[in-house]
Amino acid sequence: MELTVVVAFTSLVVSIISSIYGFTQNKKLQEFEHRTREDTKEDLVKLDTVLKSIITKSSYRNDMKNLGFDAEKQIISDFLLSPTWLAIEYLINRNGDKTVLHVELLIILNRQDGITIGFAAHNAEKELSRISRQYHDELLSLKNNIYTMLPEISGDSVERLSKTAVTAVKDRITYNDDYVRDALRYLKEKKGVEDPSIDLFLAVLDNNDDLLKQAIDSGGNLSMDDRDLLRKYEKLLKDHTFVRKQGRPA
Repeated sequence: MELTVVVAFTSLVVSIISSIYGFTQNKKLQEFEHRTREDTKEDLVKLDTVLKSIITKSSYRNDMKNLGFDAEKQIISDFLLSPTWLAIEYLINRNGDKTVLHVELLIILNRQDGITIGFAAHNAEKELSRISRQYHDELLSLKNNIYTMLPEISGDSVERLSKTAVTAVKDRITYNDDYVRDALRYLKEKKGVEDPSIDLFLAVLDNNDDLLKQAIDSGGNLSMDDRDLLRKYEKLLKDHTFVRKQGRPA
């Protein structure tokens, strides 16, 4: 009888301990998920605030030289290395969506002139708002498991990078496609100019995947538009027949 009581008592104690342990673990999990959600919200709010700060600063043209963007650029750089950004990239890719957010943030990081940075911040803010609304619930829940998906995300990295490059270049073509293609081929084939940024534009215009990968690997500039690129080689383009006959497109 005494043995039966001892066994029953022991079972009760074990059951209580197991319940307490389970409750504790569940509570820790809930706290972790809550903290992760709050961190995600904080990341998004911080980025939105930084973009608004850049837009405000860039509007003060007369004081541009005295208004730096170093603090804002550091926060953007940190955001692009965060799990929140990793989760955004995964959701965009999984849903077959397209976004210029990454490109606009890179422009802010790589350019120096306030006007260009201001426009990039404006575009980035609009896109961030769209992504936050469209993927809000998925983003908050996905980030808890983002590290288990790293192999899948890494496996798609080249494809995502190519899509980003194509979108970036297409958005940066302000002249007629035929004009840009003709001028860049002239520089490359007739003038012997070796520039990965030229290859980047030609790859997108000609749908050349091999050239696109080569241009990306060689450091093609995704933040440069066609005007900047052609202006860079303005002297070499003076003898270009297309320019002489048609003049520069408006």
